[in-house]
Amino acid sequence: MRVKAYWREIFSPRELGRRTVDLGRVLTARFADRRYPLYVQFLMTERCALRCAYCEVPGMAADEMPTEEILAMMDELCRAGMRKLTLTGGDPLFRKDLPRIVNFVRDRGVFCNIITTGHLLPRRIDEIRRLNLIVISIDGPRDAHDRLRGDGSYDAAIAGIEACVNGGVPVTTNTVVTRLNMDRLDMVLDLAEQYRSAAMFSPMEIYHANIDSPENRSLELDAGEIDRLVEFLLAAKSRGRPVGHTRHALKMWRMKPTMTHCRWAGRLFCSILPSGRVASCNPLMGAGFSWQDGRELGYVHAMNRMPDFHCNGCYTGFPEIDHMLSLDPRAWFD
Repeated sequence: MRVKAYWREIFSPRELGRRTVDLGRVLTARFADRRYPLYVQFLMTERCALRCAYCEVPGMAADEMPTEEILAMMDELCRAGMRKLTLTGGDPLFRKDLPRIVNFVRDRGVFCNIITTGHLLPRRIDEIRRLNLIVISIDGPRDAHDRLRGDGSYDAAIAGIEACVNGGVPVTTNTVVTRLNMDRLDMVLDLAEQYRSAAMFSPMEIYHANIDSPENRSLELDAGEIDRLVEFLLAAKSRGRPVGHTRHALKMWRMKPTMTHCRWAGRLFCSILPSGRVASCNPLMGAGFSWQDGRELGYVHAMNRMPDFHCNGCYTGFPEIDHMLSLDPRAWFD
């Protein structure tokens, strides 16, 4: 059975209906300006085997919390209502304590997935079988993938996918779409069909100065290319191909220049850096904002003290999550 878009596994109307308390939190956030960490993305480490052209994380100087502090943070977030946790980086597989953290939150009924390059999966898959999902980065055919991520990285990612399949852990792919690969995405969908998975896509964006360069700017899609990408993915989805996004989310990409900031970023979901700083979402984490220190304040209190922000939206999964938590019917049925 194909894996659905991974955030839909936990924030579907059916699941929220089963969890009356969670639905009450969504409504309270809407009408009483309360904040709850229903979905948390935690960058466990900036360490990674790769130096991808469009990734700012290895350039961020961030201390990593020790295991016991992370477990205390997870306990606080679980007690505050966390229902979904994404562990990312860098590559979370660089943390030896990853299995302990996964088991801790899974014991508390939290949906947990990781985002990884796949390089370390063949040797570590047996330790993390309790994950609900593993997301592996695939940027198209070998030549396009390796040009963006480094020689040999495509073969390592495929080995990671096969380790997940053989280990019985659900897997899906995520593709950063650039001018190098936008006309070669059928291969990514073929791969998802081969492994009975889903394929997610994110047009490349430059958020921070440390990855801004003429070469990277030349990889970004313009408005016309975004339109072509949306049409391709909508048509593929209509033919039953394993595109993991909702149609509504894909159509939103066309509106990005006029989009407003996410309503629930920092209110029903947030991101946490390896050092314990709390941000509304990943794209803002290295952008010079003075986010609250969860280690000092406590993570729920830090989230409540988080400053509001405004942006024109992005191509990450956050806007789609935002619309789902707004209980917008189009986010579920379009």
